[in-house]
Amino acid sequence: MLAYSDGSASAQADKCVESSDADPCRIGLDRILKAALRLAGCEAGAVFLQEDKSSTATLAQSGTSARLFSDFDGTAISIRAGETRLVNESAEIAAFFHDDEETQGSKVQAVFLIGFNVAADQTGLAANAGVIVLISETKKPSDSVDLKLLSDFGLIAETLLQTLSQTSKALETLERSEKQTEHFDYVTELAGVGGWEIDPVSLNIFWTEQTCRIHDLPPDYSPSLQEWFDMCDPAYRKSLQTAYREAVASGTGWKIDLPIQTATGRRIWVASICQPVFGDDGELLLVGSLMDVSARRAAETEFDRSQRLYRSTLNALSEGILVVDGEGIVRWHNAAAETIFECPTIYAEMTNLEDVPCLVEPADMHALFEQERAYDNYNLLSGLLILKQSKSLTLQAKVGEALPRKWPRCRSEPLISREDKKFVGLVISVEDITAKKRSEDILNEAFEAIPNGIAVFDQDDRMVTANGAYRVAFMDGKLPSGEAESYRDVLSRNLASGRIADVEDDEDVREAWIEDRASDFFGGSVSHFDRLDDNRWLQTSSMITPSSYRADFFADVTELKTQGAVLEAVFENFPGGVALFDASRNLTLINTGMKELLGIDNDFMQSGPTLHSMIARNASREGLTGDTLDAAVRKTIGRFAQSDVVIYERTLSDGTVHEIKAISLPDGGLLTTLDDISLRKQQEQRLRDNARRATEKTAELEETFANMKQGVSVFDAEGRLQIWNQRYIDIFSKPDGEVRHGVAIQTLLHAEKLRGDFEGDVEEHIAQLRQRLVAGETVRSYFKLKTGMLIGTIHAPMPGGGWIGTHDEIAKDDKDYKAFRRLRQTDPLTKLADQAYLLEEMDLALDSVRLNGGSCGVMVISVGFAHYYALGEYMAPCDHTNQVIARRLREAVRPMDLVARLEDGRFAVLFPTLRNDDEAVRKMAERIMSLLREPVFVGGQKMLLTVHLGLVRLTENVETSDQALQKAQTTVEFAAVKGPASLAVDLI
Repeated sequence: MLAYSDGSASAQADKCVESSDADPCRIGLDRILKAALRLAGCEAGAVFLQEDKSSTATLAQSGTSARLFSDFDGTAISIRAGETRLVNESAEIAAFFHDDEETQGSKVQAVFLIGFNVAADQTGLAANAGVIVLISETKKPSDSVDLKLLSDFGLIAETLLQTLSQTSKALETLERSEKQTEHFDYVTELAGVGGWEIDPVSLNIFWTEQTCRIHDLPPDYSPSLQEWFDMCDPAYRKSLQTAYREAVASGTGWKIDLPIQTATGRRIWVASICQPVFGDDGELLLVGSLMDVSARRAAETEFDRSQRLYRSTLNALSEGILVVDGEGIVRWHNAAAETIFECPTIYAEMTNLEDVPCLVEPADMHALFEQERAYDNYNLLSGLLILKQSKSLTLQAKVGEALPRKWPRCRSEPLISREDKKFVGLVISVEDITAKKRSEDILNEAFEAIPNGIAVFDQDDRMVTANGAYRVAFMDGKLPSGEAESYRDVLSRNLASGRIADVEDDEDVREAWIEDRASDFFGGSVSHFDRLDDNRWLQTSSMITPSSYRADFFADVTELKTQGAVLEAVFENFPGGVALFDASRNLTLINTGMKELLGIDNDFMQSGPTLHSMIARNASREGLTGDTLDAAVRKTIGRFAQSDVVIYERTLSDGTVHEIKAISLPDGGLLTTLDDISLRKQQEQRLRDNARRATEKTAELEETFANMKQGVSVFDAEGRLQIWNQRYIDIFSKPDGEVRHGVAIQTLLHAEKLRGDFEGDVEEHIAQLRQRLVAGETVRSYFKLKTGMLIGTIHAPMPGGGWIGTHDEIAKDDKDYKAFRRLRQTDPLTKLADQAYLLEEMDLALDSVRLNGGSCGVMVISVGFAHYYALGEYMAPCDHTNQVIARRLREAVRPMDLVARLEDGRFAVLFPTLRNDDEAVRKMAERIMSLLREPVFVGGQKMLLTVHLGLVRLTENVETSDQALQKAQTTVEFAAVKGPASLAVDLI
């Protein structure tokens, strides 16, 4: 055993060990102990243990240190070769000493153990095969010493023993042995793997074999200084040269990592350490070590990359992250944390968690700890640190320097040390859900405001939530309790109370009714009608959501039921026959008129009539049989399938004419009507006779048309031009040859569209014109020519399916056209623009915004009587009040702004330009509101008004004026729920 203790005894130990006949191995090991002792900062001493070696050094000191080493028990050590361990636990330290009360009461606080192999052909040796023991009387934190560097002393000891063993047989001269011994002394002191030496005067360089192996060079290779520099990567070469010059000039060493290229072309990283040494004559010698650290550098590079990726990922999160230690110091945070807490001065490893403002109400803090207690402050984050638990909670808190209220959702996870399982810190994640909470509150309010009942049930048929209308109708106004009711519970209670009127008061009947109703609703998409005890009717329906919840709805359909009864009466008293078939073409409904027209008796009705059987029966009554009858049935059924609406006539053998109409319904059903049109057909024949006689007078009509100041055009039922006058050609500036007998209206309009005299879709215009003419309407149209002239056209239907059109000049230019359009689109009561005119002007304003930038705006104003608003009702203003509001609005806005009336009590203002200043816009709106809220006198009575404004700022993102107006209508509805006088502003 070799021992070394720091202090005045060191010189004596040196003197004792380094005698002329001392064993070189003992000298080298003694140097290892001294170097390790200095590196670890162990003031008590160091000891080297080697298995099967009983020799011990005589310590040249006395007192506690000598007693420690004399009592040290090497057999208690358990450590493997290549392992380095720091022992801080007092119980384990005591095991290293003899069972001696005086010794166990010593001041030993830390022990470093460095294990290594003694023999080169053995691996994995344990216990005291080869151990360096460092003893300290002060506590050593686990990160105070680089254990990896200490472990190198074991490698040096191993290398030294093996080298001495090998070289002892081959030493040729004492000089070589002394030089080798001296070199390895320095290597052991500096804890390097490969060694080197430079004489700055002669520039001679010596490398150990290990250094040569690192450079892939022969063992006895000795490079020049410039050759050594050239092996270094060019980017790092200057750093090495600078370090060398400073070492020579000032005697300072270096410790740097360098990339080098070996003799075989390998690129590796080495750790180079230099220690200047001065001889007795003051001559400088640079000695050092070299170690291949490529694996460590690769691991560090990968670790750095992982750290950057980890930090980049966390910084990209919208969720704030705080990592704090056990003392509450913020060790790391991401940018989102500063944003959420509105605290731009969070400094890593400096800011205390208490300085990050997140204050909650005392009651919330008490609930967090499940007890009432006093706190220095009510900081939620500090509370989470005190708990040291996994927590997830959402509370309203005051954050930031200005302490605005937010809704943070906080989650905390404790950090536990792997070694001692103790709490060392906390990770806190925070999500700002203020906007989401506000949206949820709005949705909840909207959910409660829905007049129809809605309830949601989970997969176990337990009620999750229900709005007020549902609770009033089925739950006596109560909220769902902690133990949520099932749907069957709701049905049972309402049956027991007599709420459902049409279910017998019999237990078996009621149980069957409940089971049937519940089974239907579990399947979803089912609807039922129930009459209540107050004779109201409710329609209940169910729908399964994508997440397997079930939403139940009900609506009061009493009025619909009443209307249904009325419709049923209308159906029965329809002046003709009506029959309804389902998607399978089974007869579901037929009125008396259809039965009488077709001669249907009760026997046929009881047979379960279908569309096929009814058509076959009618055909057989006309004398058709066999294949002829089957062909007639197929033809009729095929005709029904050709279009959604089919109309045709059938003449019976007795001369009676029936008009049959079949309409396909959205659910796949078919509605058919049957009319006896014999009389009408006779009248049409008389009309045709009259038309023939009228045709004979065509020449007279053409003469008349020629002298009319209006243009005239006559088209037949096929839409082909038959008669026209010269004025028709002049008004539309028709070129020669375009207007001719038999030309189709499509051809004429397509030609006008090519010239720019027609806007819109030609085919759609003609289809709508024909549809209205067939319905017997007189159709008025306006066409603006590219010259700016406005043409007014009146098309009137004629017997036989054709029509006559008259055409006249309405306005000669845009100024006349605008005056005409404003006159035509003016509300007669208030003299304001109507909605159509407003939309046209909004299109012009939006075009200006898209072209020139900026924004415009539209405001919808809803006015009502305050008395009815207080009662939760709405009463539209009377004519007088509408006129007063119109006058006030005209006075409140700019001359360039357009005021329009949408309906009773609802107006709109178009602002062609709107400043991008929210405060100015709000003040303008408040001024309008103040003016409109002034009372009005109705019938001599003073009436207070409610005013709600919905203002929408319009930008180039708006697609259509209809979209913008609808957005303003929606915005004013939001304002209406805020109070009798309120404003809501939005942006598109």
